[in-house]
Amino acid sequence: MKRLTIGRLKDYTLIFLVILLVAGGFKFYDEKAEERRRHESFLNNLYFELMRSVHVIDLTLSFDPETDANENLTGLLYSIEDRLQSIELTLKLGQHWVDKDIHSARFQLSFLYREDIPGFSKDGVLDNSEKLYLETLRDELESIREGMYSEETKQENPNLTIKQLNKLISEANRK
Repeated sequence: MKRLTIGRLKDYTLIFLVILLVAGGFKFYDEKAEERRRHESFLNNLYFELMRSVHVIDLTLSFDPETDANENLTGLLYSIEDRLQSIELTLKLGQHWVDKDIHSARFQLSFLYREDIPGFSKDGVLDNSEKLYLETLRDELESIREGMYSEETKQENPNLTIKQLNKLISEANRK
């Protein structure tokens, strides 16, 4: 009788452990799937923020006050500022929700107030140094976006690691 009770106890324990193992496996799988979804969403958001920023910089560089009477150069410059802040916010949210090792604060924000370019667009026209600055900024952002590109998806590479992304950001800032 005692052996029968011990045998049943072993059976119940084994069944309990199998159920626990299966439930733990499902929970682990769900957590990994959620991590992957957040990672891919972060990369997608960053990719399109970079693309929007490059587009606004291109519009600004092609601005002609004589033919673009409906546009305002200052408004375009503030749009660039907004886009850069969106990139910065995306990177900071990525640090919080995806991976703490994501590089952040790599872009010169508040470029309208840079001391090395006094009076940035104060006269309503971009001079050569201002254009050069915007072209350099555009090239940095485009370099990161191109590095994120996947021929397979025709947009960001969902398999890009945070280490690879950080390398893209670092290399773009060294140019």
